[in-house]
Amino acid sequence: MVRYAISLYLSEHDINPSHVMDLLIKASTPPKGTRAKISDNMRTRSLSIEQCREIYRILTSDAATPVHTGLLLMVFLGLDASEVSGLNCGDISPITGYSGRYNLQIIREYRKVDKKYSLVRFNNINKYRFVPIPSQIYARLPKDRSAGEPDAPLLTIRNKRISPDVLTEELGKLSKGDANSLVLESNGRTRSIDLSFQPSSYKLNCRYYWKYHCGMQSGEINYLAGLSPDDTVSAHYIDYNNATMQLRMLSQMEYGMAMMNVSELNPWYKLDNRFVRKQLNVPAGLNWKAGVKLRFSKPAELALSTERGMTVICGGFVKNDKGS
Repeated sequence: MVRYAISLYLSEHDINPSHVMDLLIKASTPPKGTRAKISDNMRTRSLSIEQCREIYRILTSDAATPVHTGLLLMVFLGLDASEVSGLNCGDISPITGYSGRYNLQIIREYRKVDKKYSLVRFNNINKYRFVPIPSQIYARLPKDRSAGEPDAPLLTIRNKRISPDVLTEELGKLSKGDANSLVLESNGRTRSIDLSFQPSSYKLNCRYYWKYHCGMQSGEINYLAGLSPDDTVSAHYIDYNNATMQLRMLSQMEYGMAMMNVSELNPWYKLDNRFVRKQLNVPAGLNWKAGVKLRFSKPAELALSTERGMTVICGGFVKNDKGS
């Protein structure tokens, strides 16, 4: 309250309070003890790819609920619980010029105002953003949303909007890391400091995942996370809302999702001979093998393409009883 009063006074007198407020915060913040310093600097803030795969497996299992879908958006898209709860059906939009590619419009949050949950706009301008939706996650979103109103909540429980408290509680059950304790002796007493991964660090883990597993640049990461641009180029010369940039970020995110090594579809298909031309999309991941059997009744032209490279192994040609 004191800091707020001082800030208000300086602003009324056309004085920038930033420098004064920084000094006040430093002077009024009590110094951290040894345990707090060790915990802040040595605690694990990122998960291994194996742990991410296990979380993805749980969130996309046959028993997954809308709450699991919300956690999927938090863990792999870096959204706040309040942002996920604030999503409406109309917030999913196609990326212009790229069929079958979508993003989320993050324009509001669902948080408590006067002890009651309400949909509110952001105060931080960086929070307004488009977040591409990897195909692996898009497939998990509600299928019946097109039949509803654009302002209807995207994720519900018993026809009610999922609250951030529910998502935060379930996240705590989901992302507890392996035990990792440090024993510290002080003044003849032995104390244990918990250095294991905490659920509250999920956003830091997401940014680590984007950088080291998706290969994204710092400007892209800050944009997707709703943070301030970290350099002049990102702040003034790159339009991250541009469809081409959205597709670039989406491709990087899907590359990272491929490391989850989970196929959403059966890898064996049949082509309908009644169609002269047909496109066949085969899901695959890092170090993942996808097998396809093709049967042709007449000579045909086959074209293969991929966004991330592939090795084609042909198993040979087999004639059926009719000699085709």
